[in-house]
Amino acid sequence: MSTISPDTDGDGAPPLPLPYSFTDNFNPVRNETITSDSKSLFKNGKRFFPIGGEVHFARVPYLQWREELEKMKAGGLNTLSVYLFWIHHEEKEGDFHFEEQRDARAFLELADELDFMVLLRVGPWDHGEVRNGGHPDWVEEQSTKVRSADDDVYMGFVDKFFQRLAKELDGLWWHQGGPIHFCQLDNETGDWKYLSALHKLAVKYNFAPVSFTRTGWPALAEGAPVGEDFPLLPFFGGYPDYYWVNDMQPAVMNPTDPALAASYAFDNAQKPSNELFGGQDYFPPLNIETGGGMSVDYNHRVHMSSDDMPALHNVISAEVAGLGYYMYHGGINPPSYEDPRQLDPSKSLTEGSWSSEGTQNGMNYIKYPYYCPIGENGQVRCVGRCGLLGGRSSLRLRGECGTSALVDLLRARSQAAAPC
Repeated sequence: MSTISPDTDGDGAPPLPLPYSFTDNFNPVRNETITSDSKSLFKNGKRFFPIGGEVHFARVPYLQWREELEKMKAGGLNTLSVYLFWIHHEEKEGDFHFEEQRDARAFLELADELDFMVLLRVGPWDHGEVRNGGHPDWVEEQSTKVRSADDDVYMGFVDKFFQRLAKELDGLWWHQGGPIHFCQLDNETGDWKYLSALHKLAVKYNFAPVSFTRTGWPALAEGAPVGEDFPLLPFFGGYPDYYWVNDMQPAVMNPTDPALAASYAFDNAQKPSNELFGGQDYFPPLNIETGGGMSVDYNHRVHMSSDDMPALHNVISAEVAGLGYYMYHGGINPPSYEDPRQLDPSKSLTEGSWSSEGTQNGMNYIKYPYYCPIGENGQVRCVGRCGLLGGRSSLRLRGECGTSALVDLLRARSQAAAPC
């Protein structure tokens, strides 16, 4: 397996500058400045290795937030990635809810208190196994073409949502002394015109991260601009198992389909320089979705092996300059305001369980366990054997090897990270 020096890329070439400049990148409270080149992120001029884990605040009882975030901190994480689902906050048009377990500001302030950095994923479409991918029903019903800059009605709805969301996020951006350093727009789209339109809306309402981001899969459509006209940093991922197939048969690797190509295969490992994802050598290989587990639906019930995650790390750790687990903490779906006792699956805010038989991704309509390091009820779970360390060890908080030891191994292998 290749190793990378701090001053060269994997092929021995010196790092390239990013095609655009980070803005609002100094945090006056933490006294920290974030920059980047094609090799990695920097914090105060030293190479920095972000270790992230996904948690969804609306899926965790708000009275348990502190305890659960402290568990994640004990696991060696320095970064949280967080989906903010539109449907959780505006289930009915114009009726916004940002209280109790939907209180984004309170959660982010707590994350800041615990010294996390936050990559906030604001949608408007997120997926995350949520109903309509996070779109409220009324958005789906009234729009002609969702997730498209060509639909003025849809973009008008997004405009109002971003305007309201901006009030919740004001004061929490990195340059304001807050924890939000990156902000992801939408999810898993190659429509760069749509992403550009979202970026303009976000800037209009003073969303001010160090950089906006996007998922690096799929590759952007032809004609995508590069540089200051498209300042979105791509993040990548990979799953050892996948469930998003609409049948009850074992899933078969399809190496010609980037969505289904086995992440174990080195040629298919997601990174910006891979031609499958655009061949962009000037971005660092940052990761946001390394499968910390896998979802299970009624149609396809994944059987997780104890070696799945360690095997995946053998692929991504060769060049990764930032690691993010999806999920790190499972959850319980919040109830619809139309069904507060969660007795009617048709009112569920999760994906698929309310649809007709045979629907793809028919989910459990209450739990979102994901079989990841911390379960939906806060239980710490052994999710694998750390084969990378040559012995049986649990990928749990700070177990015999734990996520923290795995982090240390990845840092040493990349030879690019300063102590966090």
